[in-house]
Amino acid sequence: MYFRVIFGVLCMLMSAGIVQAAPFAYIANNTDATVSVLDTASNTVSATIAVGQQPYGVAVNAMGSRVYVSNQADKTISVIDTMDNSVSTIALANTPGGLAVNAAGTRLFVADNDGATLSVYNTATQSKLATVSLGYNLPDGVAVGPATGGVYSVYVSCNGSNKVVVVDANDGTSSYAKSATEYTVGSTASPGPKGLGVTPNGAKVYVANWTESSISVINTTTSGVSTIASGSGVAALSLPFGVAVSPDGLKAYVSNSGALDKVSVIDTASDTVTAAISVGQAPMGIAISPNGAKLVAANSLSGTASVINPATNTVSATPAVGQYPNSLGNFAGPVFFDITATPGSGGTINPVELVTRNPSTGVIKAAGGLDLNVAITPDHNYATTSVTVDSGNVGTPATYLFPAVAAAHTVSATFSRTAWDLALTKIGNGTGRVVSNVGGLDCGTACTGQTVSIPVNTTSVVLTPTDDSGMYFIGWSGACTTQRSGAVTPPPCTIDLMDADKTATARFVLLPGGPVRVGTAYYQTLQEAYDAAATGAQIDVQTAQSFALAANQAKTVTLVGGWATDWASVPAGNYATITGSLTISSGAVIIGSSSGGAIVIN
Repeated sequence: MYFRVIFGVLCMLMSAGIVQAAPFAYIANNTDATVSVLDTASNTVSATIAVGQQPYGVAVNAMGSRVYVSNQADKTISVIDTMDNSVSTIALANTPGGLAVNAAGTRLFVADNDGATLSVYNTATQSKLATVSLGYNLPDGVAVGPATGGVYSVYVSCNGSNKVVVVDANDGTSSYAKSATEYTVGSTASPGPKGLGVTPNGAKVYVANWTESSISVINTTTSGVSTIASGSGVAALSLPFGVAVSPDGLKAYVSNSGALDKVSVIDTASDTVTAAISVGQAPMGIAISPNGAKLVAANSLSGTASVINPATNTVSATPAVGQYPNSLGNFAGPVFFDITATPGSGGTINPVELVTRNPSTGVIKAAGGLDLNVAITPDHNYATTSVTVDSGNVGTPATYLFPAVAAAHTVSATFSRTAWDLALTKIGNGTGRVVSNVGGLDCGTACTGQTVSIPVNTTSVVLTPTDDSGMYFIGWSGACTTQRSGAVTPPPCTIDLMDADKTATARFVLLPGGPVRVGTAYYQTLQEAYDAAATGAQIDVQTAQSFALAANQAKTVTLVGGWATDWASVPAGNYATITGSLTISSGAVIIGSSSGGAIVIN
């Protein structure tokens, strides 16, 4: 919580913020826990969005697609999607102060007001990437310098000291660390630095020293720091809070939250105050649109926003917003141009950047002056057949770039189906392998299912099953219904035509015991079964099995060969083999039975 002295009286200040891009600004109202959507073309509030408690810092990404609001009372960040003003929330461990977004819109930097740290977030996942120890209390204002290859500087004002700390950022390596460079600002031990503004070329950083009522100017090339002290007339400063630098870098604007109720205009070439613009009571936040056409001040004590024409330094309107708006940071966004994306069935067209396509209208809000990439993505088993931009065919690119958007555009795509899914599922308590002759399906012992793409209208797709040792393939269901029915070779599944997604289920079971049985007992060899059998017993032998037998006991047994491997039946023509000799030295052996089972003696 921050306080301001007016005529010797301490008045509690809240906080506020602006978001979506011109012609809109989003102003966070500290007491109301809301954000007012200000249309700067009509100078009217078009919507009110509920956020967290005591919103303070605000940052709009360069695309104008996301607005980040720090809520101090409940330690959260509200993330507003400007496509539909929906809100998601990032929970924090610390009380947030100011915040800023990198030029690419991929990183969010949050000053941990009660933690002497700076937190770094991935904006796509809203997850924390790093915590940077700053070494000084009450970090508050945050500003990001220009980037080269994803490398840039982040400046953090530490309100409890006289320091501005530099954090070296490298998005390519996700490296964020405190720099050896830091700056001493103001002329006292605790000037209360707050708002920061960086020139577009990164050569200067302007720092609002709140309690000292001065402006520090950091020369990042020489590391020198100069001071703009409060003077008389237009040069007077009173509790400067926020800083905004014009897109051309020629002017810096400072909101004076003290008794002046003015916005100071600084010539950045001479670093002198050249004008003062009268606004509402206690202006806190100050922001300028990326095209430089609109300057907006959030007037905390009058509950209004002053919309200023920077060309003339005049206020064009003062619309009412919520209670105690005092946004710290960049709360003004870009002009939008509509990119209308119309994908045909079988694919999508979506922005590559963190911008949301309106699902109802297909409109993508593109920031004026910035590149917008769209990804043309066919669905599974589809291919892109054409892409049309503004009525012209551009082939079948996977992405399309709209460079430096300055007008509305259209993009559409057509897609065609190239394949259907063939999904195999294996069931049962046994194992086996299934392979296909098309599509590369190969589902082995450990595999329980596999899906492959088969080209449209492929004919004679064959799935071939093979039993694992001690296992038995029962049959098919789904696209095929063939059952084994005692056949020696497992039957394949043949799909005549792939004209839709198909499913096939193969059932494998575990064979009981062994290939020879007596009643319900199973054995691995015929001799084992004979030795265990009682007189009069029937000994069953599976088809294609081959054994020797020495019958040497005073008992009579019957041999029935040719049983199917699932023991379901004895198909006609099936047999088992006695290899070598059948020796009968005692008792009797009866070959075959009324069921048709046969024994061949070699």
